[in-house]
Amino acid sequence: MMSLCRIGLLYSVRSASFRAHSKRFLQLSPSRGQMIGRPKFVLASGSPRRLALINQAGIEPDALKPADLDETPRRSEIPRAYATRRGLKLEDLPRILGWAHRTAPMRFDAKVAESKNNPYVLPHTRQAIVDAFRRAAVADVWGVQGIETHDCFTTSEYMAIDHFGITKPGEAWKAVEEGVIEFGGKLPVNASGGLIGCGHPVGATGTRQALDAFKQVTGQAGEYQIEEAKKVATLNIGGSGTTTVAMVIGK
Repeated sequence: MMSLCRIGLLYSVRSASFRAHSKRFLQLSPSRGQMIGRPKFVLASGSPRRLALINQAGIEPDALKPADLDETPRRSEIPRAYATRRGLKLEDLPRILGWAHRTAPMRFDAKVAESKNNPYVLPHTRQAIVDAFRRAAVADVWGVQGIETHDCFTTSEYMAIDHFGITKPGEAWKAVEEGVIEFGGKLPVNASGGLIGCGHPVGATGTRQALDAFKQVTGQAGEYQIEEAKKVATLNIGGSGTTTVAMVIGK
C-alpha cells in the first residue's frame, strides 16, 4: 500500500510539472494572457445605454454585432407606438392583471390582536389577495393555474395556502397531504422552487416572482412549466407580514 508521504511527494512533483508545462504553453500561445476556452461575449445590441450599463459592471464585450433593429425609444414615444414599431402587439403580452398592497402594525402581538375573531391569521394578507383577484376579474384561487409565494418559513407557506383559499383557514395541511400544491397537482405552488430553490435577495424576491409568473404564462418556464398556465398569482410579504403585495399576471 502506497504511503501517504509517497503520495504527497508524487502529487507535488506532478503539480510542479503541470505548472511548468502550463507556463511554457502560455509563452508559446498566440493568445497568451487570455483565458483558454472562455466563451466570447458578443453584444447583439446597438443601444448605447445597454453598452454603458455593461461597462459600468466592469465588462467589455469581445464584439459588438447589433441586430438590424432600432431599439432606441424616440422622444415622446408612448409604449404602444414603440411596441407597434417593434412589431409587437401589447394585447399579446402578459401584464399585471390585478395587484394589491396592504400593511399591518409592526409588532407581531398587534397583528395577532388584529386577527382576533377573524378566521385568518393575517387578515390584511387575505384582503390583499382578494383585492388582486377582484382587479384581475378572477373569482377565486381556482381562476389561476399556479402560485409563486413567499415561503421564507414553513409557516409562511401554510399561511399562504389557506389565505389564498386553497383550503379553509387552518386546514392548509390537507392541500399538502392531498398533493394539491405539488408540481403537476391541481394548483402548483412555487413550481420555481420558491425561496429555497431560488434564494431570497429580499427586495428582489418580488421581481423574481413576477418574472417566473411571466415565464409560466408565456410557456418559457422550461422544466418547471405548468401545463395550460394562463394566469399565475404571486404573494410577497415582509416584516413578519407587516407589508403584503399580491399580483395576478397573465393575458
